Amino acid sequence: MKHTPRLRALALGLTLVSSSLDAAAQSRPAAPPDRRALLAQAQRARTQGNHSLALYFAEQAGRLQMTSSVRRFIAEEQLALGQLAEAVTSAEQCVREANAEPPSENHGIVLTGCQDMVRTLVARVASASVTAVAALPTGIELSLSGRPLARESLVPNEAARVWVMPGRQTLRAQVAGFAPSEVSRELAAGQVWVVRIDAPPAPARRACAAQATRSQTDAPPAQVDTLAIPGAPAAVDRQPRVWIEQLNTNDQASSPITVTVDGREVPLRPCGAASDAVSIELSAGQHQIAFSRALATTIERTITVREAEDLSIGRVTLEAVAPPPRMPAVQRRTVVTRGWSAIGPVIAGVGVASLGASAAVWIASNGAYDSLRARCAASGCPGDPQASDEAAHIRSLDASTTGLLIGGAIAAATGAVLTFAVRPEQRTTVSVVATHQGVSVHGTF
Repeated sequence: MKHTPRLRALALGLTLVSSSLDAAAQSRPAAPPDRRALLAQAQRARTQGNHSLALYFAEQAGRLQMTSSVRRFIAEEQLALGQLAEAVTSAEQCVREANAEPPSENHGIVLTGCQDMVRTLVARVASASVTAVAALPTGIELSLSGRPLARESLVPNEAARVWVMPGRQTLRAQVAGFAPSEVSRELAAGQVWVVRIDAPPAPARRACAAQATRSQTDAPPAQVDTLAIPGAPAAVDRQPRVWIEQLNTNDQASSPITVTVDGREVPLRPCGAASDAVSIELSAGQHQIAFSRALATTIERTITVREAEDLSIGRVTLEAVAPPPRMPAVQRRTVVTRGWSAIGPVIAGVGVASLGASAAVWIASNGAYDSLRARCAASGCPGDPQASDEAAHIRSLDASTTGLLIGGAIAAATGAVLTFAVRPEQRTTVSVVATHQGVSVHGTF
Protein backbone atom coordinates (compact mmCIF):
# COMPACT_ATOMS: atom_id res chain seq x y z
CA MET A 1 0.00 0.00 0.00
CA LYS A 2 3.00 2.31 -0.18
CA HIS A 3 1.75 3.65 -3.52
CA THR A 4 -1.61 4.87 -2.12
CA PRO A 5 -0.62 8.61 -1.91
CA ARG A 6 0.77 8.42 -5.41
CA LEU A 7 -2.40 6.75 -6.66
CA ARG A 8 -4.51 9.45 -5.09
CA ALA A 9 -2.33 12.12 -6.67
CA LEU A 10 -2.62 10.27 -9.99
CA ALA A 11 -6.42 10.15 -9.68
CA LEU A 12 -6.56 13.86 -8.87
CA GLY A 13 -4.23 14.66 -11.77
CA LEU A 14 -6.27 12.55 -14.17
CA THR A 15 -9.46 14.28 -12.99
CA LEU A 16 -7.92 17.71 -13.65
CA VAL A 17 -6.62 16.57 -17.02
CA SER A 18 -10.03 15.15 -17.87
CA SER A 19 -11.76 18.39 -16.90
CA SER A 20 -9.31 20.41 -18.99
CA LEU A 21 -9.79 18.09 -21.96
CA ASP A 22 -13.60 18.33 -21.64
CA ALA A 23 -13.41 22.13 -21.61
CA ALA A 24 -11.07 22.15 -24.60
CA ALA A 25 -13.29 19.70 -26.46
CA GLN A 26 -16.18 22.12 -26.23
CA SER A 27 -14.16 24.90 -27.88
CA ARG A 28 -12.30 22.98 -30.67
CA PRO A 29 -12.26 19.52 -32.27
CA ALA A 30 -10.18 16.88 -30.46
CA ALA A 31 -6.78 16.33 -32.03
CA PRO A 32 -5.66 12.74 -32.65
CA PRO A 33 -3.33 11.40 -29.95
CA ASP A 34 0.39 11.71 -30.64
CA ARG A 35 2.20 8.40 -30.07
CA ARG A 36 5.56 10.05 -29.54
CA ALA A 37 4.07 12.48 -27.03
CA LEU A 38 2.49 9.57 -25.15
CA LEU A 39 5.82 7.73 -25.04
CA ALA A 40 7.56 10.88 -23.82
CA GLN A 41 4.98 11.25 -21.05
CA ALA A 42 5.43 7.61 -20.13
CA GLN A 43 9.19 8.02 -19.90
CA ARG A 44 8.79 11.19 -17.85
CA ALA A 45 6.43 9.42 -15.43
CA ARG A 46 8.89 6.54 -15.05
CA THR A 47 11.70 8.99 -14.24
CA GLN A 48 9.48 10.54 -11.58
CA GLY A 49 8.77 7.09 -10.10
CA ASN A 50 5.09 7.16 -11.07
CA HIS A 51 4.88 3.67 -12.59
CA SER A 52 1.08 3.60 -12.75
CA LEU A 53 1.01 6.72 -14.93
CA ALA A 54 3.95 5.45 -16.99
CA LEU A 55 2.08 2.19 -17.63
CA TYR A 56 -1.07 4.10 -18.59
CA PHE A 57 0.69 6.26 -21.18
CA ALA A 58 2.69 3.30 -22.58
CA GLU A 59 -0.48 1.23 -23.06
CA GLN A 60 -2.14 4.19 -24.81
CA ALA A 61 0.85 4.47 -27.15
CA GLY A 62 0.77 0.71 -27.76
CA ARG A 63 -2.86 0.93 -28.88
CA LEU A 64 -1.74 3.28 -31.63
CA GLN A 65 1.23 1.14 -32.66
CA MET A 66 2.71 -1.72 -30.68
CA THR A 67 6.39 -2.61 -31.02
CA SER A 68 8.66 -4.91 -29.05
CA SER A 69 10.35 -1.94 -27.34
CA VAL A 70 6.98 -0.54 -26.17
CA ARG A 71 5.98 -4.01 -25.00
CA ARG A 72 9.18 -4.31 -22.99
CA PHE A 73 8.49 -0.89 -21.41
CA ILE A 74 5.00 -2.12 -20.41
CA ALA A 75 6.42 -5.36 -18.94
CA GLU A 76 8.97 -3.43 -16.89
CA GLU A 77 6.30 -1.10 -15.49
CA GLN A 78 4.04 -4.06 -14.64
CA LEU A 79 6.97 -5.64 -12.82
CA ALA A 80 7.62 -2.39 -10.93
CA LEU A 81 3.96 -2.38 -9.82
CA GLY A 82 4.19 -6.02 -8.60
CA GLN A 83 1.99 -7.36 -11.41
CA LEU A 84 4.18 -10.41 -11.99
CA ALA A 85 1.69 -12.49 -14.02
CA GLU A 86 0.96 -9.55 -16.34
CA ALA A 87 4.68 -8.79 -16.62
CA VAL A 88 5.69 -12.30 -17.74
CA THR A 89 2.78 -12.32 -20.23
CA SER A 90 3.95 -9.01 -21.71
CA ALA A 91 7.56 -10.24 -21.77
CA GLU A 92 6.55 -13.34 -23.75
CA GLN A 93 4.65 -11.16 -26.21
CA CYS A 94 7.73 -8.96 -26.47
CA VAL A 95 9.88 -11.96 -27.44
CA ARG A 96 7.41 -13.02 -30.16
CA GLU A 97 7.12 -9.49 -31.52
CA ALA A 98 10.87 -8.92 -31.48
CA ASN A 99 11.46 -12.15 -33.42
CA ALA A 100 8.95 -11.00 -36.05
CA GLU A 101 10.35 -7.47 -36.44
CA PRO A 102 13.13 -6.56 -38.89
CA PRO A 103 16.60 -5.89 -37.39
CA SER A 104 17.14 -2.44 -35.94
CA GLU A 105 19.68 -0.60 -33.78
CA ASN A 106 18.25 -1.70 -30.43
CA HIS A 107 16.56 -4.91 -31.61
CA GLY A 108 19.04 -7.23 -29.89
CA ILE A 109 18.90 -5.28 -26.63
CA VAL A 110 15.09 -5.43 -26.52
CA LEU A 111 14.96 -9.15 -27.35
CA THR A 112 17.62 -10.07 -24.78
CA GLY A 113 15.95 -8.00 -22.09
CA CYS A 114 12.57 -9.63 -22.65
CA GLN A 115 14.07 -13.13 -22.71
CA ASP A 116 15.90 -12.48 -19.43
CA MET A 117 12.69 -11.18 -17.87
CA VAL A 118 10.79 -14.33 -18.88
CA ARG A 119 13.49 -16.61 -17.43
CA THR A 120 13.52 -14.65 -14.19
CA LEU A 121 9.77 -14.40 -13.65
CA VAL A 122 8.51 -17.88 -14.57
CA ALA A 123 9.86 -19.26 -11.29
CA ARG A 124 7.94 -16.62 -9.30
CA VAL A 125 4.52 -17.19 -10.84
CA ALA A 126 2.21 -20.13 -11.50
CA SER A 127 0.40 -21.00 -14.73
CA ALA A 128 -2.92 -22.42 -15.83
CA SER A 129 -2.93 -24.60 -18.95
CA VAL A 130 -6.51 -24.46 -20.22
CA THR A 131 -7.66 -26.87 -22.94
CA ALA A 132 -11.09 -26.92 -24.57
CA VAL A 133 -11.82 -30.52 -25.47
CA ALA A 134 -14.43 -29.44 -28.03
CA ALA A 135 -15.70 -26.23 -29.60
CA LEU A 136 -17.15 -23.99 -26.88
CA PRO A 137 -20.75 -22.75 -27.14
CA THR A 138 -21.23 -19.22 -28.42
CA GLY A 139 -22.72 -17.77 -25.24
CA ILE A 140 -20.14 -19.05 -22.77
CA GLU A 141 -18.23 -16.57 -20.59
CA LEU A 142 -14.96 -17.66 -19.00
CA SER A 143 -13.05 -15.93 -16.23
CA LEU A 144 -9.91 -16.80 -14.31
CA SER A 145 -9.94 -15.36 -10.79
CA GLY A 146 -12.18 -12.52 -11.92
CA ARG A 147 -10.24 -11.71 -15.11
CA PRO A 148 -12.08 -12.45 -18.40
CA LEU A 149 -10.61 -15.25 -20.47
CA ALA A 150 -11.29 -14.79 -24.18
CA ARG A 151 -12.90 -17.90 -25.68
CA GLU A 152 -11.17 -17.07 -28.99
CA SER A 153 -7.85 -17.97 -27.35
CA LEU A 154 -9.03 -21.53 -26.70
CA VAL A 155 -8.57 -23.69 -29.78
CA PRO A 156 -10.12 -27.18 -29.39
CA ASN A 157 -7.57 -29.71 -28.13
CA GLU A 158 -4.78 -27.10 -27.91
CA ALA A 159 -3.63 -25.87 -24.52
CA ALA A 160 -3.61 -22.12 -23.85
CA ARG A 161 -1.23 -21.02 -21.08
CA VAL A 162 -2.24 -18.20 -18.75
CA TRP A 163 0.21 -16.86 -16.15
CA VAL A 164 -1.28 -16.31 -12.70
CA MET A 165 -0.06 -15.30 -9.27
CA PRO A 166 0.61 -17.99 -6.65
CA GLY A 167 -2.38 -18.62 -4.41
CA ARG A 168 -5.94 -19.82 -4.95
CA GLN A 169 -7.11 -19.49 -8.53
CA THR A 170 -10.65 -20.10 -9.76
CA LEU A 171 -11.73 -20.84 -13.34
CA ARG A 172 -15.43 -20.04 -13.84
CA ALA A 173 -17.75 -20.82 -16.77
CA GLN A 174 -21.11 -19.08 -17.24
CA VAL A 175 -23.78 -19.86 -19.83
CA ALA A 176 -27.04 -17.93 -19.90
CA GLY A 177 -29.90 -19.95 -18.43
CA PHE A 178 -27.71 -22.35 -16.46
CA ALA A 179 -26.02 -22.26 -13.10
CA PRO A 180 -22.33 -21.36 -13.42
CA SER A 181 -19.68 -23.99 -12.88
CA GLU A 182 -16.24 -23.39 -11.46
CA VAL A 183 -13.13 -25.21 -10.29
CA SER A 184 -10.44 -23.91 -7.92
CA ARG A 185 -6.89 -24.87 -7.05
CA GLU A 186 -4.27 -23.53 -4.63
CA LEU A 187 -1.12 -22.95 -6.69
CA ALA A 188 2.47 -22.49 -5.62
CA ALA A 189 5.16 -20.59 -7.51
CA GLY A 190 6.33 -22.55 -10.55
CA GLN A 191 3.32 -24.89 -10.48
CA VAL A 192 1.21 -25.75 -13.54
CA TRP A 193 -2.54 -26.19 -13.22
CA VAL A 194 -4.04 -28.14 -16.12
CA VAL A 195 -7.76 -27.61 -16.67
CA ARG A 196 -9.86 -29.35 -19.30
CA ILE A 197 -13.07 -27.59 -20.33
CA ASP A 198 -15.52 -30.24 -21.44
CA ALA A 199 -19.23 -30.90 -21.70
CA PRO A 200 -20.89 -32.76 -18.84
CA PRO A 201 -19.88 -36.41 -19.16
CA ALA A 202 -22.17 -38.81 -21.00
CA PRO A 203 -22.87 -42.29 -19.68
CA ALA A 204 -19.59 -44.18 -19.50
CA ARG A 205 -18.57 -46.42 -22.39
CA ARG A 206 -15.52 -48.50 -22.94
CA ALA A 207 -12.53 -46.51 -24.21
CA CYS A 208 -8.80 -46.90 -24.58
CA ALA A 209 -6.48 -45.82 -21.81
CA ALA A 210 -6.51 -42.04 -21.51
CA GLN A 211 -3.38 -40.36 -22.76
CA ALA A 212 -1.39 -38.29 -20.34
CA THR A 213 -2.14 -34.59 -20.53
CA ARG A 214 0.76 -32.68 -21.98
CA SER A 215 2.28 -30.03 -19.74
CA GLN A 216 3.86 -26.97 -21.30
CA THR A 217 6.53 -26.45 -18.66
CA ASP A 218 9.14 -28.52 -16.91
CA ALA A 219 7.90 -27.25 -13.56
CA PRO A 220 6.50 -29.42 -10.71
CA PRO A 221 3.87 -32.05 -11.62
CA ALA A 222 0.70 -30.57 -13.10
CA GLN A 223 -2.58 -30.51 -11.20
CA VAL A 224 -5.32 -31.62 -13.60
CA ASP A 225 -8.96 -30.59 -13.13
CA THR A 226 -12.01 -30.71 -15.38
CA LEU A 227 -14.44 -27.81 -15.73
CA ALA A 228 -17.81 -28.94 -17.04
CA ILE A 229 -19.57 -26.53 -19.40
CA PRO A 230 -22.91 -25.52 -17.85
CA GLY A 231 -25.81 -27.17 -19.66
CA ALA A 232 -27.28 -30.56 -20.47
CA PRO A 233 -25.08 -33.66 -20.46
CA ALA A 234 -23.39 -34.60 -23.69
CA ALA A 235 -25.27 -36.81 -26.10
CA VAL A 236 -24.79 -40.54 -25.69
CA ASP A 237 -22.37 -42.06 -28.16
CA ARG A 238 -24.59 -44.38 -30.21
CA GLN A 239 -21.79 -45.76 -32.41
CA PRO A 240 -21.53 -49.58 -32.11
CA ARG A 241 -17.98 -50.87 -31.69
CA VAL A 242 -16.42 -54.30 -31.87
CA TRP A 243 -13.35 -54.77 -29.67
CA ILE A 244 -10.55 -57.26 -30.33
CA GLU A 245 -8.46 -57.66 -27.19
CA GLN A 246 -5.43 -58.90 -29.14
CA LEU A 247 -4.90 -59.57 -32.84
CA ASN A 248 -1.78 -61.54 -33.70
CA THR A 249 -0.29 -64.65 -35.33
CA ASN A 250 1.69 -67.54 -33.92
CA ASP A 251 4.79 -66.78 -36.01
CA GLN A 252 7.13 -63.85 -36.45
CA ALA A 253 6.08 -62.94 -40.00
CA SER A 254 5.61 -59.26 -40.68
CA SER A 255 2.84 -59.42 -43.29
CA PRO A 256 -0.16 -57.31 -42.22
CA ILE A 257 -3.46 -58.72 -40.97
CA THR A 258 -6.52 -57.68 -42.98
CA VAL A 259 -9.92 -57.35 -41.35
CA THR A 260 -13.03 -57.28 -43.53
CA VAL A 261 -16.66 -56.74 -42.56
CA ASP A 262 -19.23 -58.01 -45.04
CA GLY A 263 -16.48 -58.36 -47.64
CA ARG A 264 -15.08 -54.81 -47.28
CA GLU A 265 -11.80 -54.00 -45.57
CA VAL A 266 -12.23 -51.81 -42.49
CA PRO A 267 -9.68 -49.71 -40.55
CA LEU A 268 -8.60 -50.69 -37.04
CA ARG A 269 -8.37 -48.13 -34.23
CA PRO A 270 -5.54 -49.12 -31.87
CA CYS A 271 -5.64 -48.13 -28.21
CA GLY A 272 -1.96 -47.21 -28.22
CA ALA A 273 1.10 -48.47 -26.40
CA ALA A 274 -0.81 -49.03 -23.15
CA SER A 275 -3.05 -51.74 -24.64
CA ASP A 276 -3.06 -54.32 -27.43
CA ALA A 277 -6.81 -53.90 -28.00
CA VAL A 278 -8.18 -52.53 -31.29
CA SER A 279 -11.71 -51.50 -32.18
CA ILE A 280 -13.88 -51.46 -35.29
CA GLU A 281 -16.78 -49.06 -35.84
CA LEU A 282 -19.72 -50.45 -37.80
CA SER A 283 -23.48 -50.11 -38.08
CA ALA A 284 -25.96 -51.91 -35.87
CA GLY A 285 -27.11 -55.32 -37.05
CA GLN A 286 -25.61 -58.64 -38.15
CA HIS A 287 -22.25 -58.73 -39.89
CA GLN A 288 -19.76 -61.23 -41.25
CA ILE A 289 -16.27 -60.40 -39.98
CA ALA A 290 -13.11 -62.08 -41.33
CA PHE A 291 -9.46 -61.95 -40.30
CA SER A 292 -6.86 -62.95 -42.89
CA ARG A 293 -3.16 -62.72 -43.61
CA ALA A 294 -0.78 -64.14 -46.18
CA LEU A 295 0.39 -67.70 -45.36
CA ALA A 296 -2.05 -67.96 -42.44
CA THR A 297 -5.49 -69.42 -41.81
CA THR A 298 -8.53 -67.17 -42.26
CA ILE A 299 -10.96 -66.78 -39.35
CA GLU A 300 -14.57 -65.84 -40.05
CA ARG A 301 -17.26 -65.02 -37.49
CA THR A 302 -20.86 -63.87 -37.61
CA ILE A 303 -21.63 -61.15 -35.04
CA THR A 304 -24.68 -59.10 -34.09
CA VAL A 305 -24.15 -55.67 -32.53
CA ARG A 306 -26.65 -53.09 -31.25
CA GLU A 307 -26.50 -49.29 -31.00
CA ALA A 308 -24.23 -47.91 -28.27
CA GLU A 309 -22.87 -51.42 -27.64
CA ASP A 310 -19.23 -52.36 -27.04
CA LEU A 311 -18.96 -55.96 -28.20
CA SER A 312 -15.73 -57.80 -27.36
CA ILE A 313 -14.74 -60.89 -29.35
CA GLY A 314 -11.64 -61.58 -27.26
CA ARG A 315 -8.25 -62.58 -28.62
CA VAL A 316 -7.86 -63.53 -32.29
CA THR A 317 -4.81 -65.58 -33.34
CA LEU A 318 -4.15 -66.57 -36.95
CA GLU A 319 -2.34 -69.90 -37.36
CA ALA A 320 0.54 -69.82 -39.84
CA VAL A 321 0.51 -72.39 -42.65
CA ALA A 322 3.47 -73.84 -44.56
CA PRO A 323 4.14 -72.09 -47.85
CA PRO A 324 3.43 -74.18 -51.02
CA PRO A 325 6.43 -75.84 -52.69
CA ARG A 326 8.18 -73.44 -54.94
CA MET A 327 8.25 -74.60 -58.54
CA PRO A 328 11.38 -73.89 -60.55
CA ALA A 329 11.13 -70.76 -62.58
CA VAL A 330 11.19 -71.60 -66.29
CA GLN A 331 11.88 -68.94 -68.86
CA ARG A 332 11.86 -69.56 -72.59
CA ARG A 333 14.21 -67.67 -74.87
CA THR A 334 14.64 -67.70 -78.65
CA VAL A 335 18.29 -67.78 -79.81
CA VAL A 336 19.00 -66.45 -83.30
CA THR A 337 22.13 -67.81 -85.08
CA ARG A 338 23.58 -67.71 -88.64
CA GLY A 339 23.94 -70.94 -90.69
CA TRP A 340 26.10 -71.80 -93.71
CA SER A 341 24.76 -71.94 -97.32
CA ALA A 342 25.85 -74.77 -99.70
CA ILE A 343 25.91 -72.50 -102.77
CA GLY A 344 29.20 -70.85 -101.93
CA PRO A 345 31.15 -74.02 -101.17
CA VAL A 346 29.78 -75.72 -104.39
CA ILE A 347 30.85 -72.84 -106.61
CA ALA A 348 34.17 -72.63 -104.82
CA GLY A 349 34.63 -76.40 -105.33
CA VAL A 350 33.95 -76.03 -109.06
CA GLY A 351 36.52 -73.27 -109.22
CA VAL A 352 39.13 -75.36 -107.42
CA ALA A 353 38.39 -78.30 -109.76
CA SER A 354 38.82 -76.01 -112.75
CA LEU A 355 42.16 -74.85 -111.41
CA GLY A 356 43.21 -78.50 -110.98
CA ALA A 357 42.09 -79.35 -114.53
CA SER A 358 43.98 -76.32 -115.81
CA ALA A 359 47.13 -77.59 -114.13
CA ALA A 360 46.63 -81.09 -115.66
CA VAL A 361 46.06 -79.68 -119.15
CA TRP A 362 49.13 -77.46 -118.78
CA ILE A 363 51.23 -80.49 -117.79
CA ALA A 364 49.94 -82.44 -120.85
CA SER A 365 50.54 -79.46 -123.13
CA ASN A 366 54.02 -78.94 -121.73
CA GLY A 367 54.84 -82.68 -122.22
CA ALA A 368 53.63 -82.62 -125.83
CA TYR A 369 55.59 -79.46 -126.47
CA ASP A 370 58.80 -80.97 -125.01
CA SER A 371 58.36 -84.13 -127.13
CA LEU A 372 57.82 -82.13 -130.33
CA ARG A 373 60.78 -79.89 -129.65
CA ALA A 374 63.04 -82.89 -128.97
CA ARG A 375 61.96 -84.56 -132.19
CA CYS A 376 62.39 -81.36 -134.14
CA ALA A 377 65.90 -80.91 -132.77
CA ALA A 378 66.81 -84.45 -133.86
CA SER A 379 65.25 -84.55 -137.36
CA GLY A 380 65.06 -80.89 -138.23
CA CYS A 381 61.23 -80.81 -137.79
CA PRO A 382 60.29 -81.81 -141.31
CA GLY A 383 57.02 -80.26 -142.28
CA ASP A 384 55.05 -83.49 -142.24
CA PRO A 385 51.36 -83.49 -141.41
CA GLN A 386 51.95 -85.23 -138.04
CA ALA A 387 54.12 -82.39 -136.78
CA SER A 388 51.51 -79.85 -137.88
CA ASP A 389 48.76 -81.79 -136.05
CA GLU A 390 50.84 -82.00 -132.89
CA ALA A 391 51.56 -78.24 -132.97
CA ALA A 392 47.83 -77.52 -133.40
CA HIS A 393 47.05 -79.88 -130.51
CA ILE A 394 49.58 -78.09 -128.28
CA ARG A 395 48.00 -74.71 -129.10
CA SER A 396 44.57 -76.15 -128.25
CA LEU A 397 45.87 -77.40 -124.90
CA ASP A 398 47.37 -73.99 -124.09
CA ALA A 399 44.04 -72.27 -124.80
CA SER A 400 42.21 -74.80 -122.61
CA THR A 401 44.77 -74.25 -119.84
CA THR A 402 44.22 -70.49 -119.97
CA GLY A 403 40.40 -70.82 -120.00
CA LEU A 404 40.31 -73.32 -117.16
CA LEU A 405 42.73 -71.19 -115.12
CA ILE A 406 40.70 -68.00 -115.51
CA GLY A 407 37.32 -69.70 -115.00
CA GLY A 408 38.55 -71.66 -111.97
CA ALA A 409 39.94 -68.51 -110.33
CA ILE A 410 36.68 -66.65 -110.86
CA ALA A 411 34.60 -69.56 -109.58
CA ALA A 412 36.81 -70.04 -106.50
CA ALA A 413 36.68 -66.34 -105.61
CA THR A 414 32.91 -66.22 -106.15
CA GLY A 415 32.37 -69.32 -104.02
CA ALA A 416 34.52 -67.91 -101.20
CA VAL A 417 32.54 -64.64 -101.18
CA LEU A 418 29.18 -66.43 -101.24
CA THR A 419 30.26 -68.78 -98.46
CA PHE A 420 30.70 -65.93 -95.94
CA ALA A 421 28.15 -63.46 -97.33
CA VAL A 422 25.11 -65.74 -97.70
CA ARG A 423 24.33 -67.06 -94.17
CA PRO A 424 20.58 -67.69 -93.48
CA GLU A 425 19.15 -67.08 -89.97
CA GLN A 426 18.41 -70.06 -87.69
CA ARG A 427 16.03 -69.63 -84.68
CA THR A 428 16.34 -72.03 -81.73
CA THR A 429 14.05 -71.99 -78.63
CA VAL A 430 15.81 -72.77 -75.33
CA SER A 431 14.42 -73.13 -71.78
CA VAL A 432 16.27 -71.53 -68.83
CA VAL A 433 15.39 -73.23 -65.51
CA ALA A 434 16.44 -71.48 -62.26
CA THR A 435 16.55 -73.67 -59.10
CA HIS A 436 18.29 -73.43 -55.76
CA GLN A 437 21.04 -75.62 -57.19
CA GLY A 438 21.84 -73.36 -60.10
CA VAL A 439 20.71 -72.47 -63.62
CA SER A 440 20.32 -75.00 -66.47
CA VAL A 441 19.64 -74.40 -70.18
CA HIS A 442 17.70 -76.87 -72.39
CA GLY A 443 17.25 -76.75 -76.17
CA THR A 444 18.38 -78.09 -79.53
CA PHE A 445 21.51 -76.53 -80.89
